[in-house]
Amino acid sequence: DLVYLSMIESGFMPKARSPVGAAGLWQFMPETGKIYGLSQDRWADQRFHLEASTEAAADFLADLYRRFQSWDMAMASYNMGYGGLMGAMRRYNTNDYWALAKLEGSLPWETTLYVPKILAAAIVGRNLAAFGFEGVEPEPALDVAELRVPPATPLARVARACGKTVSSKDIEALNPELRAGRTPPQGEYPVKVPRERGADCDKGLAGARLATPSHDQHVVKQGQTLEEIARERGTTVAKLTELNAIHRGERVQGGTVLLVPRGALSSGGSHTTTEPGDKPSVVVTQQMFVYPDRTRVFYRVQAGDTLPQIGEALGVTVDDLRRWNDVDPSARLVEGMTLQVFPAREKDLSRVSVLAERDVRPIPVGSEEFFELHNDKHRARVVVTAKAGDTLASIGKKHGVSAGLMERVNRRGRNDALAAGDRVVLWLTPKKPKPAPAASPEPTVVGSAPDPAPTPLAPISAPVAEALPQLPQ
Repeated sequence: DLVYLSMIESGFMPKARSPVGAAGLWQFMPETGKIYGLSQDRWADQRFHLEASTEAAADFLADLYRRFQSWDMAMASYNMGYGGLMGAMRRYNTNDYWALAKLEGSLPWETTLYVPKILAAAIVGRNLAAFGFEGVEPEPALDVAELRVPPATPLARVARACGKTVSSKDIEALNPELRAGRTPPQGEYPVKVPRERGADCDKGLAGARLATPSHDQHVVKQGQTLEEIARERGTTVAKLTELNAIHRGERVQGGTVLLVPRGALSSGGSHTTTEPGDKPSVVVTQQMFVYPDRTRVFYRVQAGDTLPQIGEALGVTVDDLRRWNDVDPSARLVEGMTLQVFPAREKDLSRVSVLAERDVRPIPVGSEEFFELHNDKHRARVVVTAKAGDTLASIGKKHGVSAGLMERVNRRGRNDALAAGDRVVLWLTPKKPKPAPAASPEPTVVGSAPDPAPTPLAPISAPVAEALPQLPQ
C-alpha cells in the first residue's frame, strides 16, 4: 500500500518537480537521494529513474519504520523530515501520529493531511467498485528491454535504430532520468526500449558500437567558464551548449564531464593565460604576503562559489582566504570577484581554473596605482584643503559632487565641521568641453567704430588650479 505514497507525492508523474527541489515519482530531495544511492549530474538524475528511485524509497521508508516502529509516523517523517517529527514528539510527549495531528501547532498542516491522504488513496485504490470506479482498468505494466548503449549516444539515434514506429520522445519517456537527450559520456548506459523492438534496436545499434566516437570528454575545473573551455579546446560556446544541452544562465559545476568536438586541441594546463597587454587588474590587500613554499595564483569567483569550496579546491583554509583578501567568511561572494590565493607549490591545480601571477596586474588598495586605476576609468582624484567652517557637503556642492559620494570617499559625516587644513578627497568626472558655436558673419557698417578690446581675465589662483580636474587631451 505504500505505493500510494508516490501517488500523493507526485501523482505517479515520473518527471514531477517541486518548487523546493524534490524530484521524481518519490520526490526525493537532492541530498536524501544521494544518501540512498541516487546519483545526480548533468547527464542523468537517478531520482527520475523508475526502478532505482522506487528501490531507494523502499529503503528510506524501511529505515524510518525501524526508527519509529509505526508506519503512520514513518510516512509523516517522509513528508516533514526525521528531525522535525522527533522534535514534535518530544515537545508534545507522544509517539502517536493521530494524537499529534489533533494538537494545535504540532505538525505542519501539509503533514497533518499527508497520512490521511495516503490511506484514503489506498482505500479507494483497493475498492474501486465501491467508490464508483468499476469501469476503470489499470494500465498495463511497461514491457521494456534494456540495451547497453555506447557513451554519448543521442536518444534520437536509439529511436532510429528501433525503427519508424519508435520516436525519440518514446525513448525519453522510458528513460526519464536522462537529462541531456543522450546517454552519459562516461561509459555504456542501460537504455530502456519497447520490448517488441528490442532485437531490431540492438541490431541497429551495432554500427554505433563500432563507430569511432566523434566527441572527447572534458572535465570542468573548479571556477572554469564555458568561454575558457571553448578557448582551451578550440571550439565555441554555442557548440558546447548544444552538445551538452546547457541552458542559458546555467552554471557548470567543477568536476562535470562535458562533451567537446573530437580533434579540438587542449592546452592541458591548469592555469588560464592572458595575452600581453590584456592583463586584468586585481585589487589586493595593502599587506604583502611572502611564502617560500607557496605560489600566488588568482581565482575568479563564479556564481554559487563559497569560501569553503574554494579553499578545499586549492588546499587552503577559509581563514587563509579571509586574511589574504579582506573578505567576510559569513557573507556571500559575488560573481566577478578575484581572490588571491597562496597554495602550496606542490599542490595539484589541474582541476582548478586559476590565473598565474604573471597573467594579472595586482594593485594594492590605496596605492598610487589604485588611484590611477580610477583615473583610467575617467574619474580624477583631487585633494583640496578645507577652510574653517567647511563641511563635506559644502565642498562637494562647490565642485558638483554629491554629499553621499563625499561621505563615501572621506568616511565621515557630510555635515561634520572640518578644521582648517583638513585634506578632503574629491572624485571628479571631467566635463568634456562644449564645441564653440560656429561664428556667423556680421554685416560691416561703414564708418562704425571698432569694438573695444576685450578686458583680460584675472589669472586663476594656484590652489584653485590644483583642485580642477585635468580634461582629456
